[in-house]
Amino acid sequence: MDQAWNKLIKCLDQITDDFKEFNYDLHPGVTDKKILSLENTIKKQFPDDFKAFYKIHNGENAHGYGIMKGEEFLSMERIQEEWTVWKELLENNSFTDDEDDAFVSDPDSGIKNDWWNVNWIPFTYDGSGNHICIDLDPSEEGNYGQIIRVWHDDAVRELLANSFTEWIQEYISQLENNEYLYSEDYGMLVHKSDLEDWEED
Repeated sequence: MDQAWNKLIKCLDQITDDFKEFNYDLHPGVTDKKILSLENTIKKQFPDDFKAFYKIHNGENAHGYGIMKGEEFLSMERIQEEWTVWKELLENNSFTDDEDDAFVSDPDSGIKNDWWNVNWIPFTYDGSGNHICIDLDPSEEGNYGQIIRVWHDDAVRELLANSFTEWIQEYISQLENNEYLYSEDYGMLVHKSDLEDWEED
């Protein structure tokens, strides 16, 4: 994961001067003790590649640059905060209708059709209630540790990658291919296709 981080930082530094020295907004690597504490809280174990990535940098500052596709890369502490918000909503029956029937999602193959699952652990945050999550409770067709997109107000549950390694490598490839740019108007990283759509609107 050292190589992945080195490539990621190099790519982001080359996008714009606004990202120069952005790594000062990255936290030092997380300790095994903190990882174990979070695993005990969620009652699941993270895959080794996910833990290895966090042992180098434990996320970014909450008001940082949004290094993960324009979204905040959550620290382990922030992961627990966001996970707790969703867990409390679930426990308060926020994802049920007037007849107490649970909401269901429209998932890709390999993802359970829950609206939210306590074992979907968010590691990015877009500031509007949406996350990229590591899925620690896939359906029979899925893979433990697969990466999924979860929306707070949309039933779509998209499979982004079969593992964290696959996901981060794909993102780095997108950066190397100049698919992302920094938008001064939006103050964030934006995929070129998304920016074109926003400008048309």
